[in-house]
Formats: sequence, C-alpha cells, structure tokens
Amino acid sequence: MAPRPAVILVVCSIVLGCSEDGLEHAFDSVDSPTELGDDESDTGAESDMGAESDTDEGDETPPIPDPLPEPPSSPASPNQPEAGGCGFDLVWPTTGTATDQTRVHDAFGPRLLAGSYDWHDGIDLPGHADDGGFHDPVYAVADGTIYAIGNRPNPNEGAIASYSESAGNVVIIEHLEADLHPGAPTLYSVYMHLDELELGAFPARLGVDGDAAAQVEVDLGEYYYLGGSGTNAENRGRRRTHFKSSGEPITAYPRVQRQDQIAVIGDSGATYEHLHFEIRESYPTSAHARNPFAYLPHFDTTKHSASLSLNGLGVRAHIEIPRAPGAPGSVMDLSQQLDVELVTLQIRGLQGELLDELRIDFQEIVGLEQPDLPLLDFEGVGITFSPADFDSSSASWQLDIDFAGLAAAGLLLGLGESFSLAVTDVCGNEYLTAL
Repeated sequence: MAPRPAVILVVCSIVLGCSEDGLEHAFDSVDSPTELGDDESDTGAESDMGAESDTDEGDETPPIPDPLPEPPSSPASPNQPEAGGCGFDLVWPTTGTATDQTRVHDAFGPRLLAGSYDWHDGIDLPGHADDGGFHDPVYAVADGTIYAIGNRPNPNEGAIASYSESAGNVVIIEHLEADLHPGAPTLYSVYMHLDELELGAFPARLGVDGDAAAQVEVDLGEYYYLGGSGTNAENRGRRRTHFKSSGEPITAYPRVQRQDQIAVIGDSGATYEHLHFEIRESYPTSAHARNPFAYLPHFDTTKHSASLSLNGLGVRAHIEIPRAPGAPGSVMDLSQQLDVELVTLQIRGLQGELLDELRIDFQEIVGLEQPDLPLLDFEGVGITFSPADFDSSSASWQLDIDFAGLAAAGLLLGLGESFSLAVTDVCGNEYLTAL
C-alpha cells in the first residue's frame, strides 16, 4: 500500500455521477492485480457444534493377507470442471468421485460458531444422521502415503501427537508431486472426527511399488506408534523408523490409492456426525491449511458477487456466493464454489486506473498466531469479519468486511478518485465492483 496524501473523501456518485454498473464496465479494460490466494458451527437447523483443534501436523514387515476387493471406479459424467486456473487433482472425500460434491455444512475461513466469530481451517461434510449408525464412507482424495493416523486412546487425549482430543480419530495422507501432477506442491489431506479405525487391519497397499499392489489389511502398529513399544504422548500416531516387531528399518510406508475407502464418517470429538476435511500445502501444520476448493473439483467460474457501501467513516464490503441448499449429507453437482481467497480494497482514478490497494489474503490469515480474532490489523487498517450463519440448508454463503482507520493508513480519496473492490477466488476468477 503506497503512501498517499490526506485529502477530502469524494464519493463517486457526487463527483462522477456514475453508477456502480457503469464503473464496473469502465474497469473491465483496466489491469488489476489478481492473486490466488476447528470447531463446529451452531446452525439452527441442527445442533452442529463441535471443536476441531487448531492442530499441527501430525515407524517389521508383517505377513500380507488375502487382497481386499477393488473399489468401484468413478462413473463418467459430462459435468466436468471447465478448464481454468485450478488443477483439480483430487476426488471428493465423501463421494469418491470428481463429478459429485457433498453439500458443505461449514465453509473454510470466517464463520459463526455458536453465535461467535471463528476461523475454520477446513470444510465440514456431514454424514447421514438418520441411517441408524455410522455408514458413510470416507475416500482417499488422491494417491499417497499414510503420514499419521490414530484413534483417540481416551476422550481426553488426541489421536495423534500435538492434536487436540476434539479432532477425534484422524487420518493424514501425504501426497507428493508424483502422486498429483508435475510441478505440484506436496499436499497433506487431513480427515477428522472419523468412526473408530481398524488400525490392526487397515486397508492399504504395501511394497516398493505400493500403487501397483493390491489393497490388503495391514497392521499399522508395525509402522506407526499406535500403542505398545515406544509409544508416548509425543509420538502417538506418528511414523516409526523401525518395525515394531522385528526392529528392521522401514523403507516404505503403507500407501493408499485415489478412491480407496480409508474410513467411515463419525462424530469422535464432535457433537454431530461429519467429516472435517483439510488440505495443507507444502507442510503438514495447520498454518499451511488451504481452502480445499483450491483442489476439490468444482466448476471454474466466477460464482461470487460483491458490493461496497459507506459505513460511518469506513467502508463495508459484502460478499455473497449462491449455493443450492439441501439436507445434511446430500450430494449435488459441481456448482458449489465456496472459494473466496483474496479481497482487495482499491482506490482508482477517474479513468479507472489503479492507484492504491489493500489486500486481504485468506492464506495470510491462516498463518496468524490468532486467526480466530474477528478484528485484525492489515497495514494499519482495522478489518472486522462478520460472517452470516451457514449450514447445508443455506442458499448462500455471505460475509461482511468492515474497513476502519482508512484515513490514518493513508487510504483517502482524492478528487475524481473512488473506492473499488476486487474479490478473487482460489482459481483466480475475479469480481470487481465500486462504491
């Protein structure tokens, strides 16, 4: 944000006599920067408060039993994502396909938790609460290696070292570049609140060429600290370096393939049945959580809209993303896009040229020491997030952002200048509007 002289605020409608639509049209030809940028919510329709933790990232060859049946292949569909700025490497963890989504019950980023502001590092995907138990499968979203795994030893301890008990039973899978596409960063897919895992007979793939191996039942206690020899609170659920039984060095860890069923949705550590799903990029810590929509299949279009208004001495942005509502756990096509990542308050000149800007990157908020604070400081400007309540039955995701202290930060308008707002999603699609 460049230094600017303090001058009188001039609103577009007075100086230019222009409408918001007219300004937006005028800005179409102007280059503007675009950038890609755990607790449960109280949703009214159902009591869905739980508590994901702000968790951090998360080692004797046993006999190989008979292979398990191969998983069904993903059905073909004409509704594939349009080509765009996102490379959709993954399948949805609750449908096991790249053609169907589960309706999100709580989105990534700002949300309300029991009526109070909270920052959410993942998305919540409910199971079917009316099916008489836990039956909804969880699938590996891509080929990968089990990075950490575990059941909670008791309700007061985390399943994996450094994880809160509120995360419930957890699986973390590491996806290297070779598992995704050339040039892809390493990803970690995180699955929380699972039903109890069969750690002594877990469906995985073994051998040097694990991807070509059949899925078999593996005793993960040989590869990970899951109790017994050497397990403690500092390494629980993490990889061993030597097999538990033989003491021989481990050279390869159990793998999974894209669409392998790895778990069942549960309610461990939560107050209702759902999967809390995260994608962490490059490093397996919560500070590297990314909006899963950056990788999960969806139509690559500009779905969001936005508006600007004056709010006292500041400015308020309103952002909205429509979404077809439905029952918890219901499946829909790829039109769900809860994917806002970058919000930029801009000052533009009379000809629409960009003069100054303040960027709010959701990825920067993830890395803050206290992202759950509703009032944040961005370059001297006070930013307040006010999300609307949201759940599976919601027809839209909505967020208000108040910008305060603009004058002190040098963000004042000169003659013929106006505020505009650019809202960019994870695929780089931008919506531009003006005050």
